[in-house]
Amino acid sequence: MCENTGKVERYSSDGQLTQTIYFQDAPIRENRFLDPCYITENNNEDVIVVSNYIPGCPLLVTSREGRYRFSYPGRPSKYGSLFMPSGICTDALSQMIVSDCVTNTVQIISQDGEFLTYLQLPGVDEPLRLCYDIHTHGLWVITRNNEHLVYKFSYIKRNLIDEEELKEPVNTLMRQMSCRDKKHLEHLLS
Repeated sequence: MCENTGKVERYSSDGQLTQTIYFQDAPIRENRFLDPCYITENNNEDVIVVSNYIPGCPLLVTSREGRYRFSYPGRPSKYGSLFMPSGICTDALSQMIVSDCVTNTVQIISQDGEFLTYLQLPGVDEPLRLCYDIHTHGLWVITRNNEHLVYKFSYIKRNLIDEEELKEPVNTLMRQMSCRDKKHLEHLLS
């Protein structure tokens, strides 16, 4: 991602620029990605981008080719319509999982941008970062509450996580996280 340029660049494994996605064909009122912050790619190769902590800013989804598909403005809650995504990942069903630190929620969104549900995460306050474990179908949630813990939840019922897997070392999560999130997690756990 390129800060303050409103574009996403895709690179090959050897560092060669292979694609640049601009958000030109998104409706003007929703083209707020002047500072892209979080990005992920879905199983269907959609590119999902969230801007850098701009309240109310939707996430923007483009096809692999960079064509605008839709944006998601968040779901109104008891906190009003503020929506400030603080983390995003996708699961094996191509659903988007978004943490929102304003509403204190984790939302599940379909691959077509339809709100599906809130994840009920007892004891989780201020969910910040998310990571989906493709092997156990568990969701790691990093929080900013008083305990600074990393939680792991299973929400795809056909692949339940047993208690031993809940004791997995944080190292597994660290291998799957971006450098920025690794530094944040190390800071939280220190």
